[in-house]
Amino acid sequence: MSNLRWVAIKTVKIIIGIVIGLVLGFVNIVCFEIFLPHPNPFRQPDANFWLIGPIIGGWVLVLVWLMLRKWPSKKIKSDGIEKLPASIGELISSIINSMGYRRSVRGEVQQELVDHFGDMMKDCQTDDAREKRAEEIISEFGDVKMLGRLIRRGKKRCRPLWRTMIVRCFQLIGVLILLLIIHMVLFITGKPDISIDYVARFNEMVRPVVDEELNAAPFYERAAELAVKKAKEMPDFSEKKLKELTADERGMVVEWVDSNKEALEQVRLGNEKPYYWKKYYSKTGEIINILLPGLGKSKNLGRALIWRALMRAEDGKQKEAFEDIKSCYKFGRHIKGGGTLIEQLVGIAIEAMAADTLRRVLEERTMDSIALADMQKGYKEMTAGEQFTVELKYEKLFIYDEIQRCYVGKRLGGLRAGKFCLEGTKRMMNLTSRNKELGVLVRMSLIPYPQPNREECREMVDRFYAYWEKIAQKSPAQIRAEGIDTKQQTYEMIKGNLLLEILTPALMKVCEISYRNRADVEATALVLAVLRYEKDKGGYPKSLAAVVDAGFLEDVPIDPFSGETLVYRKTEDGFILYSVGTNFTDDGGQYETDRKGNPRIWGYEGDAVFWPVLGGKH
Repeated sequence: MSNLRWVAIKTVKIIIGIVIGLVLGFVNIVCFEIFLPHPNPFRQPDANFWLIGPIIGGWVLVLVWLMLRKWPSKKIKSDGIEKLPASIGELISSIINSMGYRRSVRGEVQQELVDHFGDMMKDCQTDDAREKRAEEIISEFGDVKMLGRLIRRGKKRCRPLWRTMIVRCFQLIGVLILLLIIHMVLFITGKPDISIDYVARFNEMVRPVVDEELNAAPFYERAAELAVKKAKEMPDFSEKKLKELTADERGMVVEWVDSNKEALEQVRLGNEKPYYWKKYYSKTGEIINILLPGLGKSKNLGRALIWRALMRAEDGKQKEAFEDIKSCYKFGRHIKGGGTLIEQLVGIAIEAMAADTLRRVLEERTMDSIALADMQKGYKEMTAGEQFTVELKYEKLFIYDEIQRCYVGKRLGGLRAGKFCLEGTKRMMNLTSRNKELGVLVRMSLIPYPQPNREECREMVDRFYAYWEKIAQKSPAQIRAEGIDTKQQTYEMIKGNLLLEILTPALMKVCEISYRNRADVEATALVLAVLRYEKDKGGYPKSLAAVVDAGFLEDVPIDPFSGETLVYRKTEDGFILYSVGTNFTDDGGQYETDRKGNPRIWGYEGDAVFWPVLGGKH
């Protein structure tokens, strides 16, 4: 075979490998995108795709080539071999098979052996003489396998340096892959030592040292059992005011509220209890699988209380309406006092519903000064001692429990840890930005890559939650003023720790929600004070300081998103009260709307307007 032909064949093989790689690379990326949905999974691949394709194709080509080498191939042909005795032909075949080298090299060696044995037999004139000579050669030839290995070794020494370097590289890669496989087997087959029942420890933490009769949880659990699910087509109070409902919609709301009468009575009875704690269970003993039955129904019970309050207010039953609002708020406050983060978020949502509904009732119904004073007093008692910041004790124990279940001795290991590695890989396969595709391949090849040991991981968890407990005490405005980059600082704390990268929640958003709730609740108290001022003084105050000076308010609430007082401005027909919102910019009371044009109290842009009441979702 000429050198030119050899180069041509090798070039064609490389091109085929690249094409295969591009196809497989494209399929690979599309599969990742479908697995982790993207608005346009079939978007045009970027430059990194054209790098990954050939890499994948090259490896496919190598694997196919290695498999083909082991397959039975056609017999190597050599000129003159048919003129040699059969025994010599078998000897040559044995030598060639013992070499186990590339087909082209084996063909060259076979031809050399044929020529060599042909020269040794050129003096033999008869077949008998040739057979006799063949027997002598075979008897003197020695160990065939040893000869094959020696020839192979000699050919290896004679091959070009560049070929030797390529072979050594592939050998090194093979050794690394083997070590990785061994490491992964040891990693996955490890058995963690689970010695602490964190579910029991969590129950000890959340249970106050008081009599069981003071616990509201049994009443709320009973209420959840009695609760009737609302129909999907039933409108939400945040989307429509009561007077905007059609006759059918109103009938649907009335029927649903009436069907939950017994459940709402259980909520009222629970409100009378000063404490709330649950007995948490987990079927598997894992804190991650703690069951929270009835939590989803709690929000619907809050909605039922709100609808009933709005209907009672419409009928002129202001006191009964306010009692429902208080019941809703206390219900949310109790649930928020639960141990888990999800319970706190549900409780915050229910409290926000109550505060928003009270403002709506105040806007739609005219009340005298005495009624407003009584309502303000009741609202103050209802919100007294409110703890607005979130608690993270459950989340910390949850991570502790995962550490004990994902570590074998001091190292990360076990089937559960392997699942987290796969989850980490799935997250890294999110190819929504440039320069990630190559990172995916690199990181996949390193899983399970070196991780902090058990003690180091525990220390990282302690630092992480100590940091967030401090951050939770700071308002968004304070965090911004101090230039605290929570995202970067959090990343630095958990960098390289796969477990924490996957399990830690988005706590900045949770803290923001807690301060949004604080602004909602305090703004409602401010609205009550301003309305009382108007009734007693005959007009709205020029500033919030006047409300304080008149004794209707102890102090002016601080906007957690500006660090200054909530924005109040007297208008021609009343007043406007708002927070600058999550964009930290005073937009003059302009608010964000959703796709349907409905106002959003807490949008990404615009201000959070508390008065006049706009309706809309939080």
